[in-house]
Amino acid sequence: RELNKDEFLKLLNIEENKFKKINLFAVHLFADAAHVGGRFFLFKDYYTQFIETLKKIKDYNDDEVLWLIKPHPSAKYHNESSIVENYIKQLNYKNILIYPNEINLKSILNFVDKLVTGRGNIGLEFACLGKKPIIAGVNYYSDLGFVSCPQTQEDYYNFILKPISNGIIIDNFTSKLKTKLK
Repeated sequence: RELNKDEFLKLLNIEENKFKKINLFAVHLFADAAHVGGRFFLFKDYYTQFIETLKKIKDYNDDEVLWLIKPHPSAKYHNESSIVENYIKQLNYKNILIYPNEINLKSILNFVDKLVTGRGNIGLEFACLGKKPIIAGVNYYSDLGFVSCPQTQEDYYNFILKPISNGIIIDNFTSKLKTKLK
């Protein structure tokens, strides 16, 4: 079953009005090749993106934003199952939490304000809801006009940290996608 925002926060034992925004960082599989085929990626690798992004979020220290960190679903098959969780514990920042495995990701994509990923398919799922995901490198959907694909790390951090209201709504999403696919 899908949860609404209030049910989700209650499940996490978070007061209903404690955070104005909820953002999701869907971590890429660290074992993947970030520069395969010479494709542009803002960071040295996916692990560096993960570490540097969380450091910036903590340094920015916005008490009104909850950050949920979702490890890659295949992490356990590549001996990466506890890397994300251990780093979050070590970081010890009250506004950064691990996404609970027992909750279907589809439950929160409707009410999450920002989605950050390396190049993941989750960005496409988020875009299908009329919101612009923030990706850190070129992928098969990055040039279709419905993602935020910064060209510098500075722009990447601005996309992540600057306030927006209710995500970025895409005008005429379907017609843009159809036009690009022709």
